[in-house]
Amino acid sequence: MFTPIHSFVGGLLLFSSVSNFELLNGRILGCSGILREYVWGDHAPWRAASLLGMAVGTLATKFLAPSYLQSALTVSATIPLLGGLTGALLAGALVGAGTKLANGCTSGHMLCGLARLSPRSIAATVALFASSVATTYFVGSAPSSSTPLYQPLWPTPAEQRALIGLYALAVITFQSIRAVGAAYEPSEKTKAVLRNVASFASGLFFSLGLIVSGMVHPTKTLGFLNITDLHNWDPSLMMIVLGGVLPNAIHYFRTIKSLKAPLLDSKWWTSQGGAIDVKLIVGSLIFGVGWGLRGVCPGPAVVQAVGNAGVETLGFVAAFLLGSKLV
Repeated sequence: MFTPIHSFVGGLLLFSSVSNFELLNGRILGCSGILREYVWGDHAPWRAASLLGMAVGTLATKFLAPSYLQSALTVSATIPLLGGLTGALLAGALVGAGTKLANGCTSGHMLCGLARLSPRSIAATVALFASSVATTYFVGSAPSSSTPLYQPLWPTPAEQRALIGLYALAVITFQSIRAVGAAYEPSEKTKAVLRNVASFASGLFFSLGLIVSGMVHPTKTLGFLNITDLHNWDPSLMMIVLGGVLPNAIHYFRTIKSLKAPLLDSKWWTSQGGAIDVKLIVGSLIFGVGWGLRGVCPGPAVVQAVGNAGVETLGFVAAFLLGSKLV
């Protein structure tokens, strides 16, 4: 079902996470890169803090959140073809290889890159959406329903209060980190601690944003990619553009772009662009095929692995890591 308010607030949580991660630490919150590089790369503390934050946010949802949010961690997509563990392994390997080649996925290229109007990210997003939509169509992985999936489902008053409170908590958390950093001239050691705190908070609220928006729910993602079938099309993830990408773009051009350095570091660690090459396009197309098969990309995969550690989920993550290592 179309969940406009839930998905919009989820987008706001994603925006709060990625924008503050960049403002404070000077980095892009790209889930594929964080997970891949932590396992195969430099094991930087900020990567560990981000992943730990995602795990804590997921566990908090699983054990403390209302049932409508907990269900996102327990429902798997039913896929007519290439289902089960075989499909999970194939999709994970494609997503891992594709994100490594393209140097990004839906979080790095779409949520962050589109907001910066990066030509590389625009090209990558177009390619990955094209291949994911085509894959969903030809494989038939999208869900079907007797009632139109575009019919809206509005939050109850209790859910509205919970969503408002959750976003308010994110705002207060990041404002507090900013205030501590600005209250005095912290030493480099203190800045390093604050960067890890910011990374943890970003990971935590990023995972909550994925859950609230519906991106962790494979059937919602596949329903969104099913744009060729209006009756079975779920436009919920469009609200992430309104709640996540658009505010992030405003924040970047009004605040981040004019700063000489992030608030807690001495320089920016973000990419300064680059050519739109074959590697980028091919990687994005490969990623899109994997995404269209299972409706799972790296961020939701981490959340699912913590919140619903079944064989298929763990197989997807393992295949993702192997696929990213082999290319």
